[in-house]
Amino acid sequence: MKKHLVLVLSLLLLLSACTPQVGEPKERSVDELRAQLELHKTEKKHMLVYEDALQIIELDAEDTQAYLDAVTALAELTKEHYAEIDRLLALATQNVKDTQVLAKWARENQPQVSFTIPFISDTNQEEEINYAGTIPGNLTNAAKYWNNWWQGGLLAWQGDWVYFSQPNEDFALYKVRDDGSDLQRLGDAHGHSINVTGNWVTYLNPQEGDKIYKMRTDGSMNSVFLDEESAFVSIAGDWVYFAGDRLYKMRHDNTEKVALTEELAIFPCVYEDFVYYAVKSESGGLWRVSVEGGEPKQIAQGFVQTYCLVDDWVYYVDHNQWHKLWRVKPDGTGAELVFDSDEKISAFNVSQELIYLSLGVSEEQDGFSVGSVIVALNRETLEKVWSVDADTEPLCLGPAGKLFFFQYRENMAWYSVDQEGHVEKIR
Repeated sequence: MKKHLVLVLSLLLLLSACTPQVGEPKERSVDELRAQLELHKTEKKHMLVYEDALQIIELDAEDTQAYLDAVTALAELTKEHYAEIDRLLALATQNVKDTQVLAKWARENQPQVSFTIPFISDTNQEEEINYAGTIPGNLTNAAKYWNNWWQGGLLAWQGDWVYFSQPNEDFALYKVRDDGSDLQRLGDAHGHSINVTGNWVTYLNPQEGDKIYKMRTDGSMNSVFLDEESAFVSIAGDWVYFAGDRLYKMRHDNTEKVALTEELAIFPCVYEDFVYYAVKSESGGLWRVSVEGGEPKQIAQGFVQTYCLVDDWVYYVDHNQWHKLWRVKPDGTGAELVFDSDEKISAFNVSQELIYLSLGVSEEQDGFSVGSVIVALNRETLEKVWSVDADTEPLCLGPAGKLFFFQYRENMAWYSVDQEGHVEKIR
């Protein structure tokens, strides 16, 4: 209300200064002007009411009603302008190609005026819309935080938009362009296990007992999707996959909750026609089960948590052998050692072209280590392409072939690095 009053008074002063004086002013009494003003009120001619009120004020600067009539008329004009802004923005989102320019203007100007910001999709290109909300490598790249819990899925993307969580702000959610521009806070949302599909972001809300929430990609319509504690959300098509006391799937409309396993699953993630997951024990291994259900199958042995699927390979580290990177076919055949490091592999991720490794130990506490350098290897030749000093645990893939990570010693500030090794701070 205060904002509107300031705006109305500002317009009052502006229009007062700019009201044209044409010819000699008519000699009218206050009573005559009041009668004319009331007529213009009934006709809803707000600008004329405003002008009548100004003339009354010139004749009688103590006329309280005249001031009220003037500001009320301006308020009514302002409402009409807001409605027209709403109409034009809604029309523009249906017709123009670069709708994000409109969204940026709306965000920058909405705090000053009270029009409605229209919802605008990430992209108008069908091929850029996600069918799957995240990838295994991003969901399973987790880190240990002050609450002594491991939490992953800190970053996902759609088109050229990157959605990420800021752990040092209670996992506040943001979105930003892949070049670091147009940073936006997504309402008051807090989360991890981020999935982005079409116009929706689905995530776990740590402030609400890790219940599953969903919201529009602009942060609006934020609400509970599943009112029970969950873990490790992954989305593909019409189904949401998540871990509770076992592995479940549920439709987007909250129907058909189906158990896919009998045991507890950690880091479950959908890839094509299977859900891959780990069993939490030193010999639990890596498993997969069809999205239609059926008998789960173990595809790798050892203490596996982080894993990536690229082409027809599953890459993983057995945490009993921190220095070795393995890969195996998705059906469990053809296991082979990919890379044997002289230093501990604190984290890794794999893209189509590169293998990213966080090596060494810059900090360690209660079995949790943070690497000291990120090394990028050619996926086929294993030749080093570049290296970057960084004390980080999660390594997340993003658009434009970029890798995203955060620096612990910079209060978990996010960075990106492209395929040539050029580093840029995001936040």
